[in-house]
Amino acid sequence: MKINAMNKVGRNEPCPCGSGKKYKQCCMSQTDSASGASKSVERPSQAQISSALAAAGKQAEIGNLKEAAALCRKVLQHAPNNAVALNLLGILAYQAGNDSLAIELLKRAVKAQPNYADAHNNLGVVLRDIERSHEAIEHFKKALAINPSYLDALINYGNALQDIGQLQNAVTLYQRSLQIAPNHPGALSNLGNALQELGRHQDAVEVFRKLLNIYPDYEYALGSMVFSKLYCCNWASWDEDVSEVLREIESGKRVCKPFDLLAIADSPAHQLLCARTFAQHKFPAMVPIVTKPHYMHDKIRVAYLSADFRQHAVSQLIVQLIEQHDRSRFEVIGVSYGDDDQSPLRRRMVQAFDQFIDVRSLSDRQVAELLREMQVDIAIDLMGFTTDSRLGILAERAAPVQASFLGYAGTTGTNYIDYLIGDKFIVPESARGFYSEQLVYLPDCFQPNDTNREIASDIPTREECGLPEHGVVFCAFNTHYKIVPPVFDLWMRLLRRVDDSVLWLARCNDTVKDSLRQQATNQGVQPGRIVFAERTPSLKDHLARHRLADLFLDTWPYNAHTTASDALWAGLPVLTYAGKSNASRVAGSLLHAVGLPELITESLADYEELAVRLATNKSGLESIKTKLREKMVTVPLFNIYQYRLYFEEALGVMAQRARNGQSPASFSVERLS
Repeated sequence: MKINAMNKVGRNEPCPCGSGKKYKQCCMSQTDSASGASKSVERPSQAQISSALAAAGKQAEIGNLKEAAALCRKVLQHAPNNAVALNLLGILAYQAGNDSLAIELLKRAVKAQPNYADAHNNLGVVLRDIERSHEAIEHFKKALAINPSYLDALINYGNALQDIGQLQNAVTLYQRSLQIAPNHPGALSNLGNALQELGRHQDAVEVFRKLLNIYPDYEYALGSMVFSKLYCCNWASWDEDVSEVLREIESGKRVCKPFDLLAIADSPAHQLLCARTFAQHKFPAMVPIVTKPHYMHDKIRVAYLSADFRQHAVSQLIVQLIEQHDRSRFEVIGVSYGDDDQSPLRRRMVQAFDQFIDVRSLSDRQVAELLREMQVDIAIDLMGFTTDSRLGILAERAAPVQASFLGYAGTTGTNYIDYLIGDKFIVPESARGFYSEQLVYLPDCFQPNDTNREIASDIPTREECGLPEHGVVFCAFNTHYKIVPPVFDLWMRLLRRVDDSVLWLARCNDTVKDSLRQQATNQGVQPGRIVFAERTPSLKDHLARHRLADLFLDTWPYNAHTTASDALWAGLPVLTYAGKSNASRVAGSLLHAVGLPELITESLADYEELAVRLATNKSGLESIKTKLREKMVTVPLFNIYQYRLYFEEALGVMAQRARNGQSPASFSVERLS
């Protein structure tokens, strides 16, 4: 019998055996007692043992877990090393949430019978589930050495390789799985996801399309296919795709990952529904170990949780805030579960924290227990539903106060994230009801910025960057999955209306280039008027080349975030359309905080007309650039000292409410005079 890793029963849920007791008081506790102690009874024959084990397996399959456990224990009384009984009891312990007991039993099973492929596979599943993927891999390998065509072990091995970043090897294993079972839904889904992570979105589209043709309702397949199509700038059936995704979200189906939806639709209502569905599936609230409502320290202990303490946009934004925290009031801890990329920014992040803890080898529960042992007052998640997120740590209630901040532009839809730290522009009052969290409103802008970002003094020429010497350069350095048909159509109209203008886009692969150039041709624009930027040696060189452009054109419904900050820091004005959702209002928040609210529009039509006016009025555009440069050191967006005061005031209010025994509640931080 094999483990179904998605069918764990919570420790405090009613036992499926029907006794009416909680699982930890019934089958789980009885499973714990499987010591193998023998009694003085007549020894059963091998046939009787086999019959009892077959009956136990059937009882487990139909949900009679108490009876299954009893039968296994009876076998172990007479045959303490019976691998089949140990394997089944290991499965029952895992389903009860008792991972340590499951590992103990399954290790006994493989020791008793080293060639037992199912037990090796099951042990691998449990180890992977508690973030011990390297150990899990060894057992998947052993299962496959015993049975090279063991489908579940092949897929599980691929999953574990994907966990540790060996994506191409994972793809190879999924492809081997599909040679055995060409229509296996799990293998197809996993293959599509791995191809996405490798950036092979065109291949991913085909895999997800095949999956949907066979299993039209397979979880997250439609949203993943639409997102990969966006990455390829493949807009065939775009309107129909969006309508179908939103319709399926409304029906409560697991159709789209929340992060993907940010780029697909500007709808806070659908984003909340999508987040709730996804969080309940992937990061359900656990019944935590008893947590104190607050701790009493002289300093407030704040833990920042992320897999992105490396060369990443979030670290670029937050590093100076961490460095400048008032150490007389705050103790600041970095909790990292991502890779060390050995970058200068990684080293700077490590040095910025009072403590920096690598928890990659720990399970979500173990990390939560660690933070409770450290008496962390406030746990701040910097990831939401982005890649490698571990919201499961906060689902275990790691700290008395838990907040979402910066890395994910939307609600988590959970009941264990108490606060979302934002501002009144990205979350206007009209959208307040679409957030599960209480809102913390910072006065100017939610986003911190590193004012130590260097801009190279050596600015390349337009010719060196493939740009025309004369004419307007519209710049849009957002990742290309953020480009949707209505915005691209608008950009093409701008090129037709503004003579000698070009559109300067971020570097991308040939598939995307060909698609965008073909779209331009279809709309009467010479494909050569779309120029693609090449990779620069460093961030400072990338910032320097912004000064060759005239106007940054924002995307919608997923705005430029760090990319917009970079443009403004380099002195390049940003034009945005502020929509309804958080992700579509970030650039507007930045523009307010940099003193350029006149560059925020409320419709795509207004966006287009303002772009034309600015592009055809060079003196007016230059005056905006001058205003931006002159006020750079005083505007709130780049005043990290003032921002830090506001942010720490927010942390203080959150901590004090917990200490006073008050429930989380929305509040605004008052502006300094």
